[in-house]
Amino acid sequence: CFGLSSALAAKTGSLYALGCLFSVSVGSKRYSTLSRRGKIAANIIQLGTATLSALVMLLHCRGTISLAPYFGMFLMFVWGASFAVPFYIPSSMFALEKGGKESSAIISDCFDFFGFLCLAGFNGLAASIQQDVMMGWSRCFGILASCSATSLICLTLLELISD
Repeated sequence: CFGLSSALAAKTGSLYALGCLFSVSVGSKRYSTLSRRGKIAANIIQLGTATLSALVMLLHCRGTISLAPYFGMFLMFVWGASFAVPFYIPSSMFALEKGGKESSAIISDCFDFFGFLCLAGFNGLAASIQQDVMMGWSRCFGILASCSATSLICLTLLELISD
């Protein structure tokens, strides 16, 4: 949606992955030691940032605002960095808590299986977009924003009602 060459578009995907790696490397241990209130705040800040970055890219795709290509690349890094810890760590902690040493891997594998099915569908959608039609990317960024917002609501509510 930014008119990038194929090589630069691939690097943008790498920036998303680097954001995820950076966030999980720096934040996973800290997140797991936070109090309930701290986890709620961390989820709201991180998933709020993810939702906001996806919404900004959605507005760009719809022609409401115009972003420079490098700012769009930066936003993909931000989306990866802000979505990774809330996506990976609470589910891993749940699997360990509910499954113990015996079953935590099975629970995590089920989460991964469902997640990779969703990712495959999303990648299929992204691959089907006519690359030079900016409005065609609206659905992808709408999905990213929806996933972030849904995660924000669900993780916050689950943390509020958990024992």
